[in-house]
Amino acid sequence: MKISRTFKIAIVLLGIVLLAGSQLLHAAPGEDRSLQAAWEAAVARGGYEFTTTIQQTAHPLPKLVNVGLGSKTDNIYIEGKTDSHVESMQMKLWSDGGSAALGTGALEIKVEDGKAYGRTDQEPWREMDDVTGLFAPGQDAFGFLHAATNVVADQQASSGYTIYHFDLDGVAFASYMRDGATAELERSGQLPQSYELELSPHFVNMTGSGELWVDDATGLPLRQIIDVQFPPDKYEQVDARITTDFANWSRPATAGGVLAGLIDGAFTPAAIARVQGFLAAVLGGMIFLAVLMQYRKSRKFYGALALALIAIMVIGPTLEADRAQAFIADQKTQQATYDERQQARQREAQ
Repeated sequence: MKISRTFKIAIVLLGIVLLAGSQLLHAAPGEDRSLQAAWEAAVARGGYEFTTTIQQTAHPLPKLVNVGLGSKTDNIYIEGKTDSHVESMQMKLWSDGGSAALGTGALEIKVEDGKAYGRTDQEPWREMDDVTGLFAPGQDAFGFLHAATNVVADQQASSGYTIYHFDLDGVAFASYMRDGATAELERSGQLPQSYELELSPHFVNMTGSGELWVDDATGLPLRQIIDVQFPPDKYEQVDARITTDFANWSRPATAGGVLAGLIDGAFTPAAIARVQGFLAAVLGGMIFLAVLMQYRKSRKFYGALALALIAIMVIGPTLEADRAQAFIADQKTQQATYDERQQARQREAQ
């Protein structure tokens, strides 16, 4: 099964869905306190079920290679349940060609007992090695929180919920991705000393907006809608709408319960960082599965994951060394492979 570029983009977009909520915890001064309260309530509950629909459209650019092609829309669906207090999660992801009920064409991930597992098409579960390291580096856990800006409340009095509108900051998102990739490459020893990853123009020029629907009675999130537009590449421009519905929130733990300690400190920076790290693990696991689908016969899929995330980043050389030259050559190879696949996809579509 081939994983297309737009499918990979969808997984990144889902990361925005999973992380945007905790991003809103650090809204700019003067924003409505009710928005922060909604996510504090979500952190306190921890467990919930969710369903997500990603509708993404690829618009071919007016080029000779695209003659006869029209816009193409793909739908991707996710359903699952999670509990950040005990760090457990189950989730299925499939497209129009698959079925969650039949288990065909679905990517599955679960987190239990401190370990993450993934599989495809009902194959045996495979443990994922250290997938959180790439997305939850040991730096400021809130480096990605300011991607949500300009929050405005719109109360729907007759409906019993409030809609919070916000914009997404592409520069903030690009900074987070760069910092995460840099931390992982340094940890794995792949980044030459004195080299620095620059912000990816692909993410810097990303634009978008979103909505968070909050139940007035419970203060809990009901729905989140994200609209994102990516800058065009050589052949197409991609935009997407991601809608996530939340349901069946867990009951708050009692003061005498096992989780009392967690609840007492639920709103400290350390506790919020744990939740942020858990959601990042979900995103990391999904990207792991996408790479697994494409490189399922290779034992080096984790290395391919790290390289894929920086394939479109520009490297600023400051040190001449064999290791540095090898690093640059590797990135050029990755980019050339990406370009060849894009051209092949265009030929197949004609």
